[in-house]
Amino acid sequence: LSPVLARFNNRIMISGHTDSVPFPDEHYTNWELSADRAGMARQVMVHEGLPSDHIAMVMGLADTQLANTTNPEASENRRIEILLLNQKAEEDLTHMFKQPAEKPAVSSPPLLLTPLPQHGHENAHTN
Repeated sequence: LSPVLARFNNRIMISGHTDSVPFPDEHYTNWELSADRAGMARQVMVHEGLPSDHIAMVMGLADTQLANTTNPEASENRRIEILLLNQKAEEDLTHMFKQPAEKPAVSSPPLLLTPLPQHGHENAHTN
């Protein structure tokens, strides 16, 4: 797949997905698994000849976009998706994630936050 995609000027987006079965490790969830799945696909594709600048985005989506919605635990939900972006899609993606180069000319005043009373001390200052 990498040599074929390398022939296009279009960039790609790689997303990793999981089924809805919780991962058995409390410190490693389906979010990490899906991101790692997409990241590994990126590594393999670059190793196989896809220039790294052809990759616009790599992301993990866990079980938020199931391929088989009638069976969230189905194996076909564990996958990667590779999207070949057209110019409009890439412009939209760039616009969505672009950081402003400078501060806007008009800005909102900073928020003033009032601390909440500590539990058990609500009446500490009343007589």
